[in-house]
Amino acid sequence: MSILYITVSFLVSFFACLVIVRYEHTHAHLTADHDMQGAQKFHVHPVPRVGGIAIVLAFLCGLIPIYFYENTENTTLAVL
Repeated sequence: MSILYITVSFLVSFFACLVIVRYEHTHAHLTADHDMQGAQKFHVHPVPRVGGIAIVLAFLCGLIPIYFYENTENTTLAVL
């Protein structure tokens, strides 16, 4: 059953990243991806830095079903 959760988490992360990169022009002004000035900005082109959203979504999509459907002592500790 855990391979199903891992696969779903991967697919959620993959498609969330695709959507974030595809529609970066709509959120670039909110995430400062268009800003090319700064001490740590060394890329030639703007790079989306909001990929953490996809990671969090994948984590939650994998953790929530485990917590509700396989509620054991170990999964309760994983949530904490």
